[in-house]
Amino acid sequence: IWAASRVPAHQGPGRHSFARNSNVKKIKALFSMGRALFEVGKLDRQCHSLDVTGTERPLALTPSCPEWDLVCKDDWKGPFTISLFFVGVLLGSFISGQLSDRFGRKNVLFLTMAMQTGFSFLQVFSVNFEMFTVLFVLVGMGQISNYVAAFVLGTEILSKSIRIIFSTLGVCIFYAFGFMVLPLFAYFIRDWRMLLLAINVPGVLCGALWWFIPESPRWLISQGRIKEAEVIIRKAAKTNGIVAPSTIFDPDELQDPSSKKTHSHHIYDLIRTRNIRILTIMSIILWCETLKPLL
Repeated sequence: IWAASRVPAHQGPGRHSFARNSNVKKIKALFSMGRALFEVGKLDRQCHSLDVTGTERPLALTPSCPEWDLVCKDDWKGPFTISLFFVGVLLGSFISGQLSDRFGRKNVLFLTMAMQTGFSFLQVFSVNFEMFTVLFVLVGMGQISNYVAAFVLGTEILSKSIRIIFSTLGVCIFYAFGFMVLPLFAYFIRDWRMLLLAINVPGVLCGALWWFIPESPRWLISQGRIKEAEVIIRKAAKTNGIVAPSTIFDPDELQDPSSKKTHSHHIYDLIRTRNIRILTIMSIILWCETLKPLL
């Protein structure tokens, strides 16, 4: 009845006869294709022991899943690795700000960039899943730490108009660009170790920026290093074609910061007042939405 109501038929003598080239053949073909796909999925779920280490992989793929047997009952290890990466991100978020306050924005920025690049490079030589995962946690710590240090350094050293562009497009555009070109790299570099090695090259090249990025004058002033801060500001004025005044800092700024009364801050300050609580909650939600595609 269902087929008769949908498939055109020719009237024959005393009975209905379907056309030779009617849609019945198409429907049967679709049913056959559906059964075939179901059997393939069923075979995959049964997780038969297949040879995935030979040379007959499509396009000579050499992923880490068959190399370390991260399939079947161990397929949870792949997502678990990403979770541990974000554990490293969480740990780095707690300590990166404290380190940059203590040792300087520039020092922490380049130290954590070296940490991220170095441990990512060591992942290339991972001999098992456990080694790769432990290194991934350290990579996560370095990644978020240099992000925080770079963000703070940029907002402290740039002028108001440029600071807005830096904190929005400047910070995120290259992050997005990296995600855009990663599939292109992965298309041409099929071995995961060589791919990881290739995407670590920019981290090595960033070491040359040490001679171009200055320390934060605000941080130098907070440490009582007024002369160093003045040198940086005069150099920036010269680069921008501006004549710096003879006196950059007033006498109050030249006082020893250690002689001033300092107020200590704690993590509880993030929820101390109503406005700060709202900002903290909004930041948490925004970060969760930002990182959702990575999970």
